[in-house]
Amino acid sequence: MKKRNRIIALALVIAMIIGLLVGVIGSFAKEPMRDVTGLELGQTSVLYDSSIGLPTSEANAVVQSKDGFIWIGSYSGLVRYDGNEFYRYDSSQGISSVVSLYVDSKDRLWIGTNDGGAAVKVGEEFQFFSKSDGLRSASVRSIAEDDRGNIYLATTQGLYYIDPDMQLHDMPDGSLHDDFVYEIKNDSEGIIYGVTTDGHFFYVKDNAMVECYDDTPLGIGNVTCIEPDPDRVGFVYLGTEGNTIIYGDITVGMATHSTYTTGELSYIKALRQAEGMLWVCSDSGIGYVDSRGLCKKLEKVDINNSVDDMMVDYEGNYWFASSRQGVMKITKSIFTDISRSAALPGMVVNTTCMFDDLLYLGTDTGLVIVRNETDTVENELTDMLKGIRIRSIKKDSKGNILLSTYSEYGLVCYSQDGTITCYDSKTGMNATKVRTSCELSDGSIAVSTNEGIYFVKDGKTIDKLDYSDGIINTEILTICQTDDGSILMGSDGGGLYLYKENEIKHYGMEDGLESEVILRVKKDSQREGIYWIITSNSIAYYKDGVITSIKNYPYSNNFDLFEGRMGDLWVLSSAGIYRVDAQQMLDNEEIDYTIFNSENGLPYVTTANSRNYMDEDGTVYISGTNGVCSFNVTKYSIGEDQVKLTVPYVEVDGEHYEVKYDESGKGKVTIPSSAKRVIVNGYALTFSLNNPAISYQLEGFDEEPTRVTRRELGPVNYTNLSGGKYTYHLATIDPITEDVWSELYITIIKKKAFWEHIWFYVVMLVVLAIIAYFIIKNYIKRRTEALERKQKETQKTLNSVVRAFAKAIDFKDRYTNGHSFRVAKYTKLLAKKLGYSDDEIQRIYNIALLHDIGKITIPDEILNKPEALNDEEYKIMKEHTSKGYEILKEIDIDPDLALGAGYHHEHLDGKGYPQGLSGDDIPMVAQLIAVADTFDAMYSTRPYRKKMPLEEVISEIRRVGGTQLNKEVVESLVELAQEGALGADKVK
Repeated sequence: MKKRNRIIALALVIAMIIGLLVGVIGSFAKEPMRDVTGLELGQTSVLYDSSIGLPTSEANAVVQSKDGFIWIGSYSGLVRYDGNEFYRYDSSQGISSVVSLYVDSKDRLWIGTNDGGAAVKVGEEFQFFSKSDGLRSASVRSIAEDDRGNIYLATTQGLYYIDPDMQLHDMPDGSLHDDFVYEIKNDSEGIIYGVTTDGHFFYVKDNAMVECYDDTPLGIGNVTCIEPDPDRVGFVYLGTEGNTIIYGDITVGMATHSTYTTGELSYIKALRQAEGMLWVCSDSGIGYVDSRGLCKKLEKVDINNSVDDMMVDYEGNYWFASSRQGVMKITKSIFTDISRSAALPGMVVNTTCMFDDLLYLGTDTGLVIVRNETDTVENELTDMLKGIRIRSIKKDSKGNILLSTYSEYGLVCYSQDGTITCYDSKTGMNATKVRTSCELSDGSIAVSTNEGIYFVKDGKTIDKLDYSDGIINTEILTICQTDDGSILMGSDGGGLYLYKENEIKHYGMEDGLESEVILRVKKDSQREGIYWIITSNSIAYYKDGVITSIKNYPYSNNFDLFEGRMGDLWVLSSAGIYRVDAQQMLDNEEIDYTIFNSENGLPYVTTANSRNYMDEDGTVYISGTNGVCSFNVTKYSIGEDQVKLTVPYVEVDGEHYEVKYDESGKGKVTIPSSAKRVIVNGYALTFSLNNPAISYQLEGFDEEPTRVTRRELGPVNYTNLSGGKYTYHLATIDPITEDVWSELYITIIKKKAFWEHIWFYVVMLVVLAIIAYFIIKNYIKRRTEALERKQKETQKTLNSVVRAFAKAIDFKDRYTNGHSFRVAKYTKLLAKKLGYSDDEIQRIYNIALLHDIGKITIPDEILNKPEALNDEEYKIMKEHTSKGYEILKEIDIDPDLALGAGYHHEHLDGKGYPQGLSGDDIPMVAQLIAVADTFDAMYSTRPYRKKMPLEEVISEIRRVGGTQLNKEVVESLVELAQEGALGADKVK
């Protein structure tokens, strides 16, 4: 440590020069600071403690890693927040009593504990540094990094650093050996600045102490914290135990400096430069130093005690950690709480209207005028309407304000020159309950009242519509003029009335309405001919005289609607504000929607049946049940494109596999082939109040993407994944326009089991083919043998049956006994001669045996008549062919058995019977039998003649060959005769 006197002397010499360069007041900032409160219009605060999500009510530190997670250090351990859920790393993982956090240049999270040393989180693992590694104290109060990648640890007994090789070192010069180092911070040049509990402040460069100073000469009390100026190397802010901040050059011991008081904020725990402002965290609350060097305390926030840390996340949200009260977030909101900014008391607002840059509010107790969303204006109009209920405020084309009141004033017209005109009983309008007004195309004003519709113009009542005109329910709540000049009027329980060409038409539930309480009728400016109708329990639309109710709208208690500029509608309801697709509404399809409510920062519920104003820029001023707020339907986005999508790891059967990301942001993870249950932990990290729509799909497994909201997104389970490559696609989308805001691709490679490789399938295919070959071969062999045996048995049976039938036939005809067997024998010889196979010859033989089976149907007196048959008898005899065919055709075992019986008397020239077939139309087996039958008829003795000589038989058969008989078969018969195969002894 340098001697104090030498430091002070040197500082005094330099002071004059520094004073000229730095200045005294306002020298602490290179650029003027932005004068905001941290709770400016469009911002809101959220508290997290043990009763609201956070698993503890104390927090010592808060940081954000580059992947988007928020990390909170508390005495109960380390807590990670993803915008949806808090996850606590408990003591079983070695982390407890966290007092400091730091994210280094490699996006590693460093954790300083109160009694367990330091740890660094690498992936999902922790590496620890404790007394066993060389720390004299296990209480690590602060962590920083220099430009060489050395990580410094400030402990209650000295300062240490861990080199890039993860080796722990004490300070080489022994400086601060036993000092309680309370806080250290690094600047953009990698210089380390710090303070100790005994009032010293110092800076370190290149692992060596450069200077260490005592705060006593500054006369500011003990220094408690330090914050480097990001724009000026060597310049720092020092916070104290009191309510003082000093700013100056630490290299000269702060000899010349600026001093700022923090007023009510005392015992400054932390100073943070964030977004051009110096934030003050103290034991008594939060504040910031403005461009004039004045400290402003945040009054309307949830944390006001023991604030130890502060940071700004990538979305611009402010985070504060309190060791007694938890963590507070100040975030952007699409809603501006005008009542709060203008310090309005709680009130029910019935209607809003902008006029000459003034916001007019109609309440149950009078008129309120707000200027610049910050203060109120009173004039003769507000005085006049004190205590009076105002239901509607409208502007007309002449620049007048029309106020509908529940009072004797009726409709009040307030002109730009300050003239007040009342349409009341004096002007012919007797109603005292005026709901709203509507300027018509002819310049008159239609006024809805409890007594019907009045028409006024130029200070007079000119007409009226009431019960006598056909308006049964005269309590009119809303008026809208159509493009053709008709007037649509919605009543309080009487449905919708259309006034056209002096006639009234009524629409009720029988005409398509779900309710006859009509709160609002509004013309759609973007879709021709459409008029939206809001009832007490539904939404409908009127077009071309037809009312269509929307069947799939998600909510029933709605009050008002406005058109966006992307085909969307914004519907104000008791549940919040719904954003829907207008075309889906008109198509009566399933309706995609986004809801904005208190979770998105909506400060007030819309007043029932209120009138709400939208200006030309799309800003809607909402009449709330306890105040007024605004939002813009064309600029509602609050950072959907800033949502960080990440999958830090994939869980496989209870083990974590870290996802590695390349420079393009694409991730990759490889999991084992044994994986059974795979859980993808996808996160859509946003800490704003929006709840974007999320789409996820495991491409290669999921057929379609799944859509959820961010708050619904959770771990996704997959089982039975095959080995291979999958892509997990995570995206934020606009549910109405389907625009993709951001997306993430993670490649998941599941290693293939040996049975999933191509070579395995090839080998298995070959093995299975060989096995199948032998199985099939053996089966075919056994089956063939069985079939052959069966066939032989069947054939044997068939042969026996056929022979039995043949004998029966021959017994029937005693004069031709043995004819069937002889013909069969001749036919068999012919078939063999013609080259038929053995099986075919046997089959032909059986057919021939039964060729005359039809004769069993012929009467015996005809069949066995010894004389020649007369014509009638011959006709009956010829029937044996067709009768034989009919008998045999049903035998499934061999359907061809019937061919011989049916066609053996057909002739090639077509002169045979029974069908007169010719040529190739005659079955070949019948042609064989015909030759054999003809031969046997001549070569055997019959009742009407004796057996003819063989030579004559052959000669006669040759004569009819080619006309009656098949010539080729005849020649085969001739050859058999020449061979001596046809002798009588040969066919027995």
